[in-house]
Amino acid sequence: MYHAQLEMGATMTEEVGWLLPEKYTSPDEEAGNAKEYVGVHDSGAIGKVDVRGVEIEKFLRGISPKGKSRVGQALELKLGDATKSPDPSLWCRLSIDNALILTGSDGVDSMITMLDHRARGCVHMTDVSSGYSGMSIIGPRARELISRLSELDVSSGSFPDLSCSSTKFAGVYANIIRNDLNGLLQFMVLVGRDYGEYVWNEVLHAGKDLDVKPVGTTAYKTLG
Repeated sequence: MYHAQLEMGATMTEEVGWLLPEKYTSPDEEAGNAKEYVGVHDSGAIGKVDVRGVEIEKFLRGISPKGKSRVGQALELKLGDATKSPDPSLWCRLSIDNALILTGSDGVDSMITMLDHRARGCVHMTDVSSGYSGMSIIGPRARELISRLSELDVSSGSFPDLSCSSTKFAGVYANIIRNDLNGLLQFMVLVGRDYGEYVWNEVLHAGKDLDVKPVGTTAYKTLG
């Protein structure tokens, strides 16, 4: 999505080895638009660990003794010093034998090492951080924008906060995770990196009449 962001006037900054849009216009304007309408933020730099195996529930109990998950549910994991992120990691149960852990962008290696020590059951873990492009769609009109690009029912009753699903989005395979920011709607969309620029442009096109605007890292940090 880097070149598309440059064309939109993004000022880039480096964070833990990733080039990210620091701002496009004014951070205050970007945050204000996301709070009132809808914004899209490049969240691809977060760490992502794919977990697969038939004993995935046993694995979860090993790293979070009170943790239980059903397919379609996301759980917050407090992994202590395993990551450098101040925020909890997120366990997203995508299927019976597959989950995705989202964590701080610079804590993946230490987290996998810790999980190897704590884990029970037979599973396979893979760092897929570089394999996905990610964007967060934020704001009161985020649900309407998601619905224009996916058949997934993201109504509050069917897809509450801390829900996740594998589905098609803008015609390509995607994982969608709802993780609200202080009551502000937020849907994270993860797609294969080869489709990142295409999906980024599709989101901006589909939400043009909804006043969708990009949100840089400076403005995004004020939303949380």
